[in-house]
Formats: sequence, C-alpha cells, structure tokens
Amino acid sequence: MNPLAMIALLGVARQRFSAFCRNLFWFQRILRFNEKSLPLPQNLSTMNIWIIYSLMGAGLLLMVAAMILLIRLSKMKDAELRNGSKMELKVQALKIIMPLKVQAYERFLLYLERVQLPQLVKRVYLPGMEKGAFHLQLLQNVREEFEHNLAQQLYVAGTTWNAVVNAKEELVNQINTTFEQLKDEEDVAIIAQSLVALPNPVVEQAVSVLKHDFERLL
Repeated sequence: MNPLAMIALLGVARQRFSAFCRNLFWFQRILRFNEKSLPLPQNLSTMNIWIIYSLMGAGLLLMVAAMILLIRLSKMKDAELRNGSKMELKVQALKIIMPLKVQAYERFLLYLERVQLPQLVKRVYLPGMEKGAFHLQLLQNVREEFEHNLAQQLYVAGTTWNAVVNAKEELVNQINTTFEQLKDEEDVAIIAQSLVALPNPVVEQAVSVLKHDFERLL
C-alpha cells in the first residue's frame, strides 16, 4: 500500500474514532443512569444502545487498524531513508574507487607491455654484458615490476589478475628455458636475439583479457 492510501485510511479512522468517543460518553451515562442522573435524550432507545455497541466495536477495530497503518508507514519511511543513504554511500564510494580501478588496469597494461621479450631485452641488454648477469637482470625486471604492482589486484577483475600472473610465469619460464637450451652459448647477443624472436601468446592473451574486463567496467 502506498503512503497516500495509508494516510487516507488514517483520516477515516480518526473520524470513526471521534464518533466512538461521542457514543462512549452516552454509553457511560446509560450505565450510571438513575433518578439523580441527567435525563437521557428522548430518542435514545434500546436500538440506539445496540447501535452504540456496534459503533464502539467498529471504533476499536479502526483504532487497531490505524495503529498498524501508522507503524507500517513509519517503517516504510525509515526504509526509504536507509535505502537513500545506502545509495548515496555507494555513489560516493564509486567516485573514490573508480579512478583507482582505472589506474590499476592502466598499470597492468603497462606492465604487460614492458615485459614483452622484445621490450624487456632492449631495456636490459648491454653490449659486453656477462651471460649470468643478463639472465639475472631479465628475471629481476619481470618479478620486480610484478611485485611493484601487486596491490593493484584489489581493483581489477579476477580474470585480469589471473591472466597477468600467468603471463609473468610464462615469461619466467621462457627466459629460463632459453638459457638452458643455449647453456653452451657464450655470446650474449645471440641469446638476446633468440629471446626477441620467441612468440608469447600468453602475454597477448593477457592483454586481450585486460581490455575486455576494462570495457565491462565502464
């Protein structure tokens, strides 16, 4: 029941209650009637008394109904206020969290771009670099940048986070496998070229998942 209908019923209940109070006054006089009491109206008969009884019962029922309606109306208003407050809090929270979510997706996308093998090798490799140092620097770059962005998982979808983790693990595995296969190769430049030539579909898939989740966010 909407609030307007409840208010209308409450008005009817109040009118009935007023009539009930007037009839109750005459009913009390009937109960106390004796020779010394005030004379009753001439038109008051046994039928009138039964009418008074009926009105009293109806008045009591309407009073109960009015109380129930008032309680329900109060609860509805309280619920509306609570829902309005919750909605406002959600809007305010969204204004705060949304920029953090966008930033998290941007940072993970940048991470995936930076650790792709062509970009990674170009950034790490230096002419004359020792083989062990080159291997170590590659792994450190992949892991340190990942750990630097670790907290961003709070603001991205689970599918994005899993894709980034899988991409990182695949890169580490590719680097270690390449150095193991070329363990007898001392020319670091050849190893670097071999790494650059490797395909990495896992990283490409992670980028695709990230973009898809970001579009769903908007």
